[in-house]
Amino acid sequence: MNCTKSRGQHGFTLIETMVTILILSVGLLGFAGLLTKSIVANRQAYYRSQATFLAHDIAERMRANRVEAVAGGYNTALNSAVSTTSFAGEDMAGWKTNVADYLPEGDAVVSVDTLGNVGVVIHWNDANDGTSKSFTTQTTI
Repeated sequence: MNCTKSRGQHGFTLIETMVTILILSVGLLGFAGLLTKSIVANRQAYYRSQATFLAHDIAERMRANRVEAVAGGYNTALNSAVSTTSFAGEDMAGWKTNVADYLPEGDAVVSVDTLGNVGVVIHWNDANDGTSKSFTTQTTI
């Protein structure tokens, strides 16, 4: 039994292994980048969902207390303190606390006219890219 090796075959499996490792590492890096983008997009969608829920929450609170709402009891601006001397004020104080708790640096503007047209704008800071995001909705109570 003659076990002679051909001269052209030395190191060929080492090159195959190195190429395989290179291809695998590029694929894993691509997957890691995709996973990172997915996590960021998921967080942004979560914040937008929270803002949607909060906007509908304040609209329902105003529908339950329409008299104070059309009288301006729910009107508020950004970075404003809310008076808790009325039921609407207590409602708004609790709601603005929820906005600040559920959204990073969350704050909101609510405006109601005498016809019951409501505008809600909710702002928050997106920590991923450092930009301010907002959600706006309009409804009638």
